[in-house]
Amino acid sequence: MVKRLIICTSENNIRRAVALAQQEDSHLVLAFNENTSEFAKNNIKIKTPSDYNLDKKLSALPRLVYEHYAKWGDLRLNGASLKDHLRTEGFDFWANAQATFCDKLYVNKTPGLKFVLIFNEIFAAERPIEIFGDVTSHAGRAAKIVAAGLGIKFKTFGPQMPKINLHPLLARISHSLVLAKTKKINFPINERSGKKRIMFVLPLASSLQIVLPVIEALKEAFEIFCLIVELSDNKSLEGNLREKNISYATIQSYYSKHIAARVAKLLKIYARPDFSALRFDFLGFDVTDFVKDVLKFYFGSRKYVYEVALVQELFKNAIITEQPKLIVTIDESSDLSKPMLDYAKSVGIKTLAIQHAFLEQYPAFSDTISPDKIAAWGVTSAGQYAAQGFPAEQIITTGSPKFDSLAGQKFDAAAVAQKYGLGTNKKTILFGSQPILESELTTILNALINYVNTNDLQLIIKLHPRENEKFYKKFVEQIKNKCIITKEDLHPLILFSDVIVINSSLVGLEAAILSKPVILANFSGLPDRLNYVSEGIALGAKSEIELRKFLDLLLDSPDARAKLSEARQTFFEKQLRGLDGNSTERVVTVIGELLGAKKA
Repeated sequence: MVKRLIICTSENNIRRAVALAQQEDSHLVLAFNENTSEFAKNNIKIKTPSDYNLDKKLSALPRLVYEHYAKWGDLRLNGASLKDHLRTEGFDFWANAQATFCDKLYVNKTPGLKFVLIFNEIFAAERPIEIFGDVTSHAGRAAKIVAAGLGIKFKTFGPQMPKINLHPLLARISHSLVLAKTKKINFPINERSGKKRIMFVLPLASSLQIVLPVIEALKEAFEIFCLIVELSDNKSLEGNLREKNISYATIQSYYSKHIAARVAKLLKIYARPDFSALRFDFLGFDVTDFVKDVLKFYFGSRKYVYEVALVQELFKNAIITEQPKLIVTIDESSDLSKPMLDYAKSVGIKTLAIQHAFLEQYPAFSDTISPDKIAAWGVTSAGQYAAQGFPAEQIITTGSPKFDSLAGQKFDAAAVAQKYGLGTNKKTILFGSQPILESELTTILNALINYVNTNDLQLIIKLHPRENEKFYKKFVEQIKNKCIITKEDLHPLILFSDVIVINSSLVGLEAAILSKPVILANFSGLPDRLNYVSEGIALGAKSEIELRKFLDLLLDSPDARAKLSEARQTFFEKQLRGLDGNSTERVVTVIGELLGAKKA
């Protein structure tokens, strides 16, 4: 039995944790930070979460979260449940809201439930009498919740900041800006050519990369029109469409008086949901505060549910105006993709979904109506779609058009070096970033900076399309040599680099296709969200020590790189139909069949 358990969650806690540990004979530091040298130097007993063999329980966490919160839509708003509000007038957004909600509880918005599970196991094993933690962190808050539930004394160390609720004010401001901008946009007038019209729905800037080869192959036989469905500005996507001379409109363009009335009604419904009486349990502990953090995402400054409902209304108007014969969207990349296809089918429009990225299985998605056809990457994802409830005859294994031109791609190293000011005589690491928790990003970036500075290397930070470079600038200043931040030229920069490091990005797959070694750095304590490591096409680093070890290995050992290369072909056969370069042709064939043509 441990008298005092001290939970150290960051580098800022180390000095205080050491001082606390030295006050008692019977103590244990549970260290979530990578640097444990101070504890070893002072002969302090420490353990890390990895010492408790929790991988199996953590792997079951997504399902466990879903089972606990599948019915959160019973939240009452103006006399009806939330799920009823999200199943109205031809749209069923409820299943997607379930999946998004559980995903954010699992890892994206707050990892609190992960820590509740971890501390429940650790406290049962160690049986501490007294626990110290920093409640400004998710881990510290979870430790306090579990300690209270188990009747263990909990004491706080570290700063405690008062909570300031700005959500109502920010909500009013954001709604005013959205509506003000929307009302100023002129209704689009799109000329008709007499050909059958295909509408490509683009939820992300990266969506165009997937469908562009298909559009190019279809543009002579069909009338092509793209609909950008995000409410936020997407100037780069609009610029790319103009550059390619592709007809498009933003979804805000379809605002009308009817929608104004509907929006006013929705805003009234979603304006002030009452959370005061809500109580949420997880593993027998009261985790209401963690769940309310996520509910603020839906009803706080962005009013997520309200914005989704607004987009639904705008989409209906777009369908009435444009009258497409077929709608193509990118599956699994937007909360709106499935509901949009559901609505299109309900009004008699043919639909096709093209797989966007690796699938993550949530049981909520099995409640949605499938499109007429799904273009899946390979046999693995086709099986996952079938497991979600999609009829096998509606799943076509095509591969991804995005990857048709990747294999064997050539590039000019000197031109890349000149454009970005990189040295051709220094080894380079590329980090493919992802919008994950800033605390985890910070840990990974600090580890990379330490390694790059120690080994006289260059670093490229390739941003996700939804990220802003402002967060990353402070890290660039710490690099002794060259470091660049960019959203452009992904494939030339991958080819220029010696090793690619990711967290949960598709950049890792593109690097593997381009025959570059990949490291998946996951310091979260949760299972990997992508299967690169389990399939053998990447090395998995769970800590800064492992990241340094694997960077050394891949930068210096041809044998280590060769081993990853051997695993790639098997992986590609299962996941991408072998990368034969014919994915676009197969998708075009499916589209032709949906439109009643033998060949498009």
